[in-house]
Amino acid sequence: MAGDGNIEAHEATYATITALFKWSAISLFLIALIVMWLIS
Repeated sequence: MAGDGNIEAHEATYATITALFKWSAISLFLIALIVMWLIS
C-alpha cells in the first residue's frame, strides 16, 4: 500500500503496468500464431 497517501501515483503506475502486460500478451500470442503457421 501507499504509505504516504500518494495513491494517484500508485494508480497511474498500476494502470501503465497492466496496459503494458496486456499488449505484451497480445503481441506474444500473435507471434506464436505466426510461428505455428510458418512451421505447419
